[in-house]
Amino acid sequence: MRGWRTAALAAILVTAAGGALAAPIAPDAFRMRTFSDLVAVCGADSEDAAQFCRGWLVGNGSLYATLLRAGAIQPWACADPVPTLDDIRRAIVAWGETNPQTGSESAVDGFWRAAASIWPCKQ
Repeated sequence: MRGWRTAALAAILVTAAGGALAAPIAPDAFRMRTFSDLVAVCGADSEDAAQFCRGWLVGNGSLYATLLRAGAIQPWACADPVPTLDDIRRAIVAWGETNPQTGSESAVDGFWRAAASIWPCKQ
């Protein structure tokens, strides 16, 4: 069952959805150096930022799904039921805002730390 939820989460990350969230963003934040940058972009009240965030999530979800299928990694984020792409955006933003100590991590590391915390895989 865990494999299905993990694959479903990865699949949802490689689909597109709509809707912007809250607060303007500076163009420099699109460089995605840190998890704080990701939280700012994914939480911005800008369709450009929302589209960028969706693309970033799709790319990372695709890599995760590929690595899982190849057996190169064990699953670390397993959602059941599988959230929409915008639900993922909102959850990551909320988690990042309540865990500011993770803001200086790389965007990828912070994202997956958040996802594993929000949607842990049950043993």
